[in-house]
Amino acid sequence: MSDKKNEDYAIRMPDSGMRSPYGGEKDPFIPQRPARVVSNQVLPQIAKIENSPPISILAYCLSSISMTVVNKYVVSGSEWNLNFFYLAVQSIVCIVTIEACKQMGLIKNLAPFDINKGKRWFPISLLLVGMIYTSTKSLQFLSVPVYTIFKNLTIIVIAYGEVLWFGGSVTPLALLSFGLMVLSSVVAAWADTRSAAETPEAAAALATLNAGYAWMGLNVFCTASYVLGMRKVIKNMNFKDWDTMFYNNFLTIPVLIICSLIAEDWSSVNLAKNFPPETRNALFIGMIYSGMAAIFISYCSAWCIRVTSSTTYSMVGALNKLPIAVSGLVFFSAPVTLGSVSAIFIGFVSGIVYAWAKVRQSQLIFSFLLSYPLAGLLKRVPDARPHYKNLFIIGGGLFYLVGLYSLWTGVRTILIASAGTYALTYYLRTSAYMPWIAFVFLMGHMAVNQLTRQFADDPASVDITGAQMVLVMKLSAFAWNVADGTLPEDQLSDFQKNSRIIKLPSLLDYAGYVFFFPSLMAGPSFDYNEYRGWIDCTMFELPANLDPTKKPPTRKKRRIPRSGTPAMLKLGSGLVWIYLFLNLSKWYSPSALLNDRTPNAGFLRRVFVMHMVGFTTRMKYYGVWSMAEGSCILAGLGYNGVDPATGKVSWNRLQNINPWGVELAQNSRAYLEHWNMNTNKWLRYYIYLRVTPRNRKPGFRASLATFTTSAFWHGFYPGYYMSFVLASFVQTAAKHFRRNVRPFFLDPVTQKPLPSKKYYDVASWFATQATFSFVVAPFVVLRMDQSLQAWGRVYFYAIGTTAASMAFFASPAKARLRARLEERTRAAGVQMVRSASSESLGAGAGAGRAEPVLGLSADMGRDIDEAIQELKSEVERAQQKRREQDAARTQGKGKDKGKGGKAL
Repeated sequence: MSDKKNEDYAIRMPDSGMRSPYGGEKDPFIPQRPARVVSNQVLPQIAKIENSPPISILAYCLSSISMTVVNKYVVSGSEWNLNFFYLAVQSIVCIVTIEACKQMGLIKNLAPFDINKGKRWFPISLLLVGMIYTSTKSLQFLSVPVYTIFKNLTIIVIAYGEVLWFGGSVTPLALLSFGLMVLSSVVAAWADTRSAAETPEAAAALATLNAGYAWMGLNVFCTASYVLGMRKVIKNMNFKDWDTMFYNNFLTIPVLIICSLIAEDWSSVNLAKNFPPETRNALFIGMIYSGMAAIFISYCSAWCIRVTSSTTYSMVGALNKLPIAVSGLVFFSAPVTLGSVSAIFIGFVSGIVYAWAKVRQSQLIFSFLLSYPLAGLLKRVPDARPHYKNLFIIGGGLFYLVGLYSLWTGVRTILIASAGTYALTYYLRTSAYMPWIAFVFLMGHMAVNQLTRQFADDPASVDITGAQMVLVMKLSAFAWNVADGTLPEDQLSDFQKNSRIIKLPSLLDYAGYVFFFPSLMAGPSFDYNEYRGWIDCTMFELPANLDPTKKPPTRKKRRIPRSGTPAMLKLGSGLVWIYLFLNLSKWYSPSALLNDRTPNAGFLRRVFVMHMVGFTTRMKYYGVWSMAEGSCILAGLGYNGVDPATGKVSWNRLQNINPWGVELAQNSRAYLEHWNMNTNKWLRYYIYLRVTPRNRKPGFRASLATFTTSAFWHGFYPGYYMSFVLASFVQTAAKHFRRNVRPFFLDPVTQKPLPSKKYYDVASWFATQATFSFVVAPFVVLRMDQSLQAWGRVYFYAIGTTAASMAFFASPAKARLRARLEERTRAAGVQMVRSASSESLGAGAGAGRAEPVLGLSADMGRDIDEAIQELKSEVERAQQKRREQDAARTQGKGKDKGKGGKAL
């Protein structure tokens, strides 16, 4: 009983911390090791249930919902007036059940009753009587949804009581949740009174509601007094889990019985009214069940915290308010109106926001989830009001930075970067150096923040550098697009023509582009013209050859096609990846690369662990990027055209990750191309091709500039550079295999795969995954000493295989392989040519060389050869210039001597 009444307050008090009775508070994003397994006498199936997070959450929700429903059923009789008696029965059943469980050995940590502790706890029990009595009275007069909504107001009183008596604080996010709680209560009261006024007995219905509101107001203050008083006393009582429940129920029994005998009518007539024959048995069963349900809730609460985390428990408590409110609509025929449903939804959101304001952990995931309802609202802003959309976006972005993360310095960082870039594009628009100045400014500004974060040595914290990395891509591209807008069309590629900005956008449009909240914290990035096409809806113009019957469906007068299904699919896949990440992190966190959890593990076992650590780390990015993309799709920005033949809409404009493309990649280039795809796009169009002079092919300098930019953009941890350098050599080795080994598994005439090609595919997939598991390990652990330690535990196998491969292809063996290939093609009667698949997978037609992927050189050997050749050319030019200068000097001296002889 008591634990049900205070489950949202005594267990989860604001700013007081929530700690599991089985240990310290768990980190919700990196779960602890699996919960303890029960004794050997318990069947394995029961042990599995005991340690199952979903079952514990379901048990907690069912016990909580059933308790509320049963309480409402018992007190909802038209003649019911024995609330003290009902509560006394609850306490007696609870005490009897606890004692029975203690005698059977199910409860082992319940200490004998101590009279001195009882005296000290008795005032708290009196406060509990006030809380539970006013709770049943308010539930008697109000519907379950309204009762649940108004119960949230107790949180506000408790929070400010914490501020007054315990030095607590109220964060901006908590303040927002309080506002939502008040709003939900006002809407609920308005909807309830309006519904009551429309009934035939309006006066009686309104009187009942007013009585319920009065009791609810008393309950709010009684509950707050109980929770705050208990917090002050419980610290000195050294109570265990069952002690609090036992003392609460045991000490309230005499008080409740006395109050019932004095204040309630025990005449046979009144008893008959309260327990009519047709429902008497059901009422007695409900009263007994409610006493036992208090124990169920107490156990399920501790169970849920033990096998999940306090964060999960808090969020489940907030989410559980929705089914509790809905149960009132289902079981008790509460009026279903727009107002009541809106109040339930607002109260539900306020509970989530408040739970999040307390735990303040895993904020990034929460912000992505919050992006979906906000993106849905953004999509419903009228198409003819783009300025409203901009204002909504700016407000959402600022709420994320300040409300969710308290990143005031982040707001300053974004304003400096965006204002500086806009000023450069405004005042230096026609200068050829403008985009380079903007690029250096943005990269330098970001480098300062990245170094600050690195020196703080807290990689797990949420700061502004992640958002700034996305912003650097957007704003540097913006500067180049503005510069392209000043050039004649004959000097622009098709990509530049589509992306150029001829007229600088207004500050409102520009701010909306900068603060676009669905992609603010983790991307994806996009060009300004894509944003502009979305906000003015020109992006959604349909092709002229589209059959009108195949026009994508829209809602009402909106031009944005329906995108709920693809967005939910992205959200679902993202949540699956995050769930897998949370569970696999128990065993494959980065520390597994450094510590011997199984000292006798062999080489293959350690390689497997290294692969699983990389795979688990990638899951986090798969989940985050999928959810971010989904919210962009829901807003409509992911739209990428419609197929005129089928009418199918493509929503992959902002795709940033292809998980299966990475995990099933059979070569290094495919592996990298499907990872962080928008960064690849940025490096290609705004670094690699920009460094190259017009009408010239990219060379070594373009590759070097792209590599350097990619490395600096990621940060300054040594692990990044170790991975980048090794990956470049891996790319080169992989290219040799594609060119010199893969053709043996293709038909020399048709270039189609031979039956043996499947063995090559399996071997190349295994080699790619095993090699990159080694390559990315420093990217995970970051520090050089730990990276070398992780590599050393697997004997530097990828370095050895890569070096051996490059040595093999640098030896005469390569010429022999090429000769064998030529013999094979001649025997087939064809001439050997380099196919697109055996060449670089990313080489453009006529490009002559493969472009870097994520800044990594596709042909390290060629780049080194070009660098050496360029260096030789520079040396030769310098020597030639010096010879010319010497010759000119010698010739000048000869002329001077001739003039001197004539003078003599």
